[in-house]
Amino acid sequence: MKKLFQLIKTYLKEGTTPTKLAITLALGMVIGIMPVVGIATPFATLLALIFRLNIPILLATTYALAPFYILLYYPFLRYGTMFFSGNIALFEKIEALDMSELTWLETFQQLGWVQLYGVGAWLFVAIPLCVVLFYFNKNALQRLLVKL
Repeated sequence: MKKLFQLIKTYLKEGTTPTKLAITLALGMVIGIMPVVGIATPFATLLALIFRLNIPILLATTYALAPFYILLYYPFLRYGTMFFSGNIALFEKIEALDMSELTWLETFQQLGWVQLYGVGAWLFVAIPLCVVLFYFNKNALQRLLVKL
């Protein structure tokens, strides 16, 4: 975490605007808790290339949020399944790994639906969270820039 702060200070000293860094940090924080295994790095890199954001800071922020990813993975899947399908039995069946009567294709299909519901729950939280984090980060970075 200390290295991330040093990296941010370095980019602020080099002339990167607090607004651009605030967008980068907010997106990194939100992508860091996305409940999909293995997609955060390519997704963050793609967004950084599209919006011309700082890739090292975006990825460092995403990786710094890994403990929160682990904590929020299960709730996103559970509440996404409850919200979008209304069939909590599907999640409980997967939770108990009680799919012995299903074929491997049906098992992966059900796991895929639960994963998709989790992404839906993440999106429901991610959009307002990103806006709040952007304004918080922007104010903090502007204060840090004044001190530098």
